[in-house]
Amino acid sequence: MHLTPVKNRFTKATDPTVCHGIFAEGFGEMASEVNWPKLRFSKALPHKKGGFALQYEAPLYSGGVFHVGGHLVAEPSIKPEWAGDKPGTVWASDLGLALATPDSDPKLDSVSSTIHGQNGKELCEGLGWLDDQVGLSSVLAYRLAKRCVVLVENTDDGRKAVVKFSRSKSVKAMARAARLVAASGIPVPPLLWESPANRFLAMGFVQGRGLEKLTGTHCIQGHRQTGKLLRQLHGAQPMGQGVRTAQDECKQLSCWVPVAANLSPERAGEMGACLRALESRIPGQPAQLATIHGDFYDKQVLVNDSQVVLLDFDTVTTGDPNLDLGNFLAHVRLRRKQYPDQRVTLASAGEAFLASYGDLPSDPEGLAWWQAAALLRLAVVYSLRPHWQHLISRLLEDVHICLRAPECPL
Repeated sequence: MHLTPVKNRFTKATDPTVCHGIFAEGFGEMASEVNWPKLRFSKALPHKKGGFALQYEAPLYSGGVFHVGGHLVAEPSIKPEWAGDKPGTVWASDLGLALATPDSDPKLDSVSSTIHGQNGKELCEGLGWLDDQVGLSSVLAYRLAKRCVVLVENTDDGRKAVVKFSRSKSVKAMARAARLVAASGIPVPPLLWESPANRFLAMGFVQGRGLEKLTGTHCIQGHRQTGKLLRQLHGAQPMGQGVRTAQDECKQLSCWVPVAANLSPERAGEMGACLRALESRIPGQPAQLATIHGDFYDKQVLVNDSQVVLLDFDTVTTGDPNLDLGNFLAHVRLRRKQYPDQRVTLASAGEAFLASYGDLPSDPEGLAWWQAAALLRLAVVYSLRPHWQHLISRLLEDVHICLRAPECPL
């Protein structure tokens, strides 16, 4: 059997015109309401077991979105034991691509049992709803064997809740982080229920617009409010558990960069040079540790008329506040490249964010390092998204710009 090189397999696995037939045939009658010709590849990340974690979406004829998670395995002759063995899973042997729907996820079996089965009673009790009040649910986000986010609605009064499924340890950590952040006065969705045994927690649904969707003066004002929110988070009581370090970041990047370089050999030299530059400048222990979000950027902030709300607590921990600042500023640089018509507004928004955050940590080199590390990570992630590959060289250039001019965070 001929094993297709990884780049060719990745190209095919992320091309909806190639995949929609595989999906339609593999999922069969259970997905008869899915408009497969409009299948969309949405995201890819390096997989911890090798290969790539892939995410797909397709519209339903009745409205809504059908989500599929995939693992493009490193060795296509080795099939994951769960793939293709039960309804809702598919094994595309020619590509070495394992697929699953949220209801059939090999690690998140509580999704189906909670939304449709025997654990639904616990969810209703936790939310204070009657058994027959949980109406149609819709998947908001899904990553194979990692997490699933589902919106449920009360059929009587229209109340909504967001249910997050993950590993039991993650559920405990997320609930603890949500309580700690809320106790500090930071606006967050209310924690309604947690079930580590069934690996889910439920939070209140909050109306608003993502910070990344704002334009003009609303964008600048939203960034100004976000700077104040981050300052407040960094002043919260420390988590008192594992510390995220620059060495941890380098370790992850040293795994991710070769994977991306294998797909884009023409950029291998650039990526390798950026990684070496970061490894040679690893900052020391920060003067002061803080509670950090760990994945702070514009899509983690919801803006409504009265406040900004912080989302997602999967990565909240103790660490260098420069990590959050650098990651956020790296995304401002990214957005300016993605949306050139908003470039001037986003520059002003970044300045408003920094001004409202207040005094920066005392080591500009540390902030520059964390921003450069985030830029390299973004270059890797976006090199796996065909629509944005033209930005990669510019992101890699910004890595060196940050390290050369730490006094200029924007």
